[in-house]
Amino acid sequence: MAGVLLPDGSHPYLTKRWREYSGLSVGETDSEGWRRAAHPEDIDSHVEKFRAAAAARKPFENEVRLRRAADGEYRWFLVRISPLCDGRGNIVKWHGVLTDIEDRKRAEQALKRSEAYLAEAQELTKTGSWARDTQMPTRFSRSIKAHLLRHAINEQVTRRVRPASCNACRQVTQLETVDDAGGKSEIVLGAAPKLR
Repeated sequence: MAGVLLPDGSHPYLTKRWREYSGLSVGETDSEGWRRAAHPEDIDSHVEKFRAAAAARKPFENEVRLRRAADGEYRWFLVRISPLCDGRGNIVKWHGVLTDIEDRKRAEQALKRSEAYLAEAQELTKTGSWARDTQMPTRFSRSIKAHLLRHAINEQVTRRVRPASCNACRQVTQLETVDDAGGKSEIVLGAAPKLR
């Protein structure tokens, strides 16, 4: 769907697809009429973002739910609007495109659900996951970092520095983690009591 918006809120042009989808004519869409097609929860933030873009004379992009007239279902759309300015920098009109992104939004929600289930399963089983990129240092997921840190602190995990047959000493354990920004941090736990 596409259209042209003038500074006074009127639309000299809206595609047939907009009129079919929204059930609103060009005249019904003018000024604040478009609000009838937008989800009530999205209107205020949409208007606020648009006003900020208009004041800065910058392109505008936002995601908003629009009601389909045929069945009343709301679907997500990516709204992109660019201003056309005259030689003095005044906005003459806006050109806009609306792209249906409902499938993408559903896929994002499914991925979030899946990640939440995985995180819960890892927490319950005290496991985690990690990824290795041969070009980058190993990166641990937050769940495994948290588990390793919890385990190390609670159990005072230590690394033997002599063969297993020698119980004379243990050394301080160092647990190296890689944070999400790629910087390294090292946590040194206190020495375990020496075994005799």
